[in-house]
Amino acid sequence: MGRKKVSVRFYDEEYLSRLLKMERRAFHRKIKPIIMKDFQIEIKELDCDNPDIGLDSDYILHLGNPSHTKIISTGISIFEYLESK
Repeated sequence: MGRKKVSVRFYDEEYLSRLLKMERRAFHRKIKPIIMKDFQIEIKELDCDNPDIGLDSDYILHLGNPSHTKIISTGISIFEYLESK
């Protein structure tokens, strides 16, 4: 049985802030640094220092290199992740 192909969209801070009901710049200033700390191994696999944050239709958090040629799923919803912080 193969992996299900998932469509991931990468959003700007305005969309992510609205989705998460926080101030416009709060996501990149407060949340993204925590994500980058928690997923250091995955980010190293992407071979980039500042991954883009993507979500699929189930709001699963994905990390992508700037060209989005490498995308890694964290396997956790952005909402569950934030609740755990």
